[in-house]
Amino acid sequence: MPTLGGASAAPLRFLDFLIRDPLRTMLLHKSGVPVTVPDPSRFAVHKLIVASRRHTDGQSAVKRAKDIRQAALLFEAPANKASL
Repeated sequence: MPTLGGASAAPLRFLDFLIRDPLRTMLLHKSGVPVTVPDPSRFAVHKLIVASRRHTDGQSAVKRAKDIRQAALLFEAPANKASL
């Protein structure tokens, strides 16, 4: 990408799935900042898709385990909220 000083970029796979039906919410900073974010359930599924496509060697295995933990937390959050 010449306009960014020669920086390279890789496309995010399954981005169309991730950004479909986003949510409007507020970033908790001072009086609040409106932001648009992916639906948490879509984000969790996206994390599992990405994890399943990672290699199982070295650093990729660490990233894969992190993706799976994050997805699990995202799936658990609505259930925990409902029990409050």
